[in-house]
Amino acid sequence: AVAFNDIDFCMKIRKAGYLIVYDPYAELYHYESKSRGLDQGNPEKVRRFQNEMAIFQKRWPEILRDGDPYYNPNLSMVTQDFSLKHNKDCIIIGSTAAYIREAGSFSKKDEVET
Repeated sequence: AVAFNDIDFCMKIRKAGYLIVYDPYAELYHYESKSRGLDQGNPEKVRRFQNEMAIFQKRWPEILRDGDPYYNPNLSMVTQDFSLKHNKDCIIIGSTAAYIREAGSFSKKDEVET
């Protein structure tokens, strides 16, 4: 299977008892779908992708259920920009006002003396 092969490889490394080490000086290039083209728009390729996704889900159900054990718990699981996670009713104090998160937005709660 080609879909998710980079993630699958890392999962296999971890399962074998090895650690994956980050090197900030390494320069790697990944050309997504360069060898086989995009899966979109071609019914045969879409079916192949769906099959490969099912294989991945069957092979790694625990990581899909529990999440990445190395993902920072302070970061959002809802967005893809690695922004900070906000708990409902979490009060954030700025320089002149406190804001409370309600239903995905921030509203001014009250003034804070600085």
